[in-house]
Amino acid sequence: MLSTTLSSPKMTQSTPVQAGTVSSGPVHAGIFRHTLKRFAWIAGAYFLALFLLLPLRAMMTLPEIKETTFFVSTFERMYNFNSEPFQIFLIILVPFFTALLVFQHLQNATASDFHHSLPVSRNTYYGTYLTAGWTIITLPVVIIGLFSLLLQQLTAMGQYLSPQEVGIWLGTTLLMNTVFYLSTVVVGMFTGVVLVQGIFTFILLFLPAGLALLVVYNLEALVWGFNATNFGMERVAQLSPLVRLVEVLYEPLQWKEVAGYGVFIVLLILAAHWLYRHRRMERNGQTIVFKGLNALFLFGITFCTMLVGGLYAYMINSRISWLLVVYGVFSLIGYTIARAVLNKSLRIFSWHHYRQYGLYLGLMALLMAGIHFDITGFEKRIPELDQIQGAYAGNFPHFFYYGSGQREGLYQSPENQEQVRRIHAAILANESRQGNRRNDYRNMTLFYHLNNGRVLARQFAVNEENYETYLTALKESEEDKRFTYPVLALSPDDLNQIMLESHELQKVAYIQDPDEMAEFLALVQQEIMEASYEELLGWPSKGDIRFHVKAADPDAIEALTTQAMPPHATAEYYHGNPEVHVYRLPAFQRVETWLKEKGFYQQATVTATDIHQVAVQRVQTEEEMEPIYHTWNLNLQQSLIVEEAAAIEESLDLYSSSWMNREAFPVYMVGFYDENGRQVFMGTFDETFLPEFVRNAAF
Repeated sequence: MLSTTLSSPKMTQSTPVQAGTVSSGPVHAGIFRHTLKRFAWIAGAYFLALFLLLPLRAMMTLPEIKETTFFVSTFERMYNFNSEPFQIFLIILVPFFTALLVFQHLQNATASDFHHSLPVSRNTYYGTYLTAGWTIITLPVVIIGLFSLLLQQLTAMGQYLSPQEVGIWLGTTLLMNTVFYLSTVVVGMFTGVVLVQGIFTFILLFLPAGLALLVVYNLEALVWGFNATNFGMERVAQLSPLVRLVEVLYEPLQWKEVAGYGVFIVLLILAAHWLYRHRRMERNGQTIVFKGLNALFLFGITFCTMLVGGLYAYMINSRISWLLVVYGVFSLIGYTIARAVLNKSLRIFSWHHYRQYGLYLGLMALLMAGIHFDITGFEKRIPELDQIQGAYAGNFPHFFYYGSGQREGLYQSPENQEQVRRIHAAILANESRQGNRRNDYRNMTLFYHLNNGRVLARQFAVNEENYETYLTALKESEEDKRFTYPVLALSPDDLNQIMLESHELQKVAYIQDPDEMAEFLALVQQEIMEASYEELLGWPSKGDIRFHVKAADPDAIEALTTQAMPPHATAEYYHGNPEVHVYRLPAFQRVETWLKEKGFYQQATVTATDIHQVAVQRVQTEEEMEPIYHTWNLNLQQSLIVEEAAAIEESLDLYSSSWMNREAFPVYMVGFYDENGRQVFMGTFDETFLPEFVRNAAF
């Protein structure tokens, strides 16, 4: 029988292929076996790595297992990638290198000519090599999965690990292996250089998220009011298989994602097949095998490099003029690199190339002009009142995300929605896009949930003092207070107890009588509802009020603890149950009076009886501040010292435990001392709220 060998002339292994007959089936058995023999070492190494990471470690751990949460979850963390993140690298690298090696003949002109001179159709070659490579990376995973299930059934590991968890590990690994393998195969069809194939593969895997990030953050630099945070970049990043694979460590794949990756896999198989059939083998060794894609590669690299430069310029707060200069410089760098890669030479510029790059610059100039003149009306757009379901204005945008459909923390009343529109209109009338680059401005987010389900979100850097009237009207509304202060949603039946805690000396009091809890809760709620916005921002406070809530319906707890809350009113967890926290603000005078009448004030408040003396040091330079900053002790020889009860009480009322701006001198540092002369805590006085004895003293 006339036969020839399926390998390069240097290969010793041979596979008979009958002459005169063109094999056109989906898989050629001889080539398939030959490929498995050549690259069996990959499967062996992969199997060994997985065996060491999972079954072997599980068997070594079993004799030492203890009935604690940490050890009980050890096996679960192994199989959900948490305790063995090295599996992530294997999922990326093993399919990647397998695809490179199995299809390496496509990047070698001699090997390619030899292969395609044999009586085997391209369809058969493609199906055979694709199946062989996939088998190499799949068999080790399946064997480890079956062995793990056997351990789960026959050993004590079954008490701590379910078959479903092993199945999820098996399915996730096989799915992501396939995605990375096929991505490398598809990229290999475009290029005739192995190094370029490797680089392009990771660009492809990161492309959806990377390109979206570059575009969005450049739009933030160019478009006034656009903010990448409100665009939901977390979800965009998940479009990248690389990013999503890393996130598997703490967020398993959902069924919708599995279905999406399944469709992606089918598209990759079909694309690679079409490209393999139409690939011109004489172009092996070229950077881009398909000539028609040269322009896409050239200007794709140019555009992405330009965006990288724009992101860099924006990060260092460059003005628009400098941003445009950086765009020009980086686009030229990108064009030069791409042209050099295509030509495989540094001799890249000709009159044709100058015209080509000039055309690109012209198109970019038109694009920038369109953005600058806001031809879409994005920057000036304010929705009409009858289009709005919910609205928000302020600087706590973390509880929204773009397109979420969520309405928690949004104003529902037409009055507040109209107030948000007034703020928006005032910003557009008074501010400029350069305000986005002023460090002394604060970001203000405007958020509209529209009737059609869409979201309109804007963020501007503004001087909030210019909009204080508008913001005060919003913040003093009952609607705002109810979603800002979760304590207003509590009833006496919700409470286990109320804890009062000082910020210093760990003085604590508990209110546990049901009648007293109900009375105190009503008083706090009344104080919040009647307080002005300025009073609710008042400082310093005398301590914390912590409402310990009974165990409740999980949905109710979730709703309570995810409300939009400023620092003065937060929801946390206390011994597994939600805790609602409010500061004892200076404006809450009726609360303080009630605490004194009921005998809780002295238990939960630092008073003059707890302090022996107060020392105040006027610090005028950074050099004087350094010793205090490092030792947390004042220089008593340079301090004003008082022991009178009235002066101590006034100091406790006016001092702040937070450090003032150390760049704004003078700074009035205050230390509080016990009867043994030990400094028990310290803080600062705001220069506008100095105690009388300090104002009258001569430093």
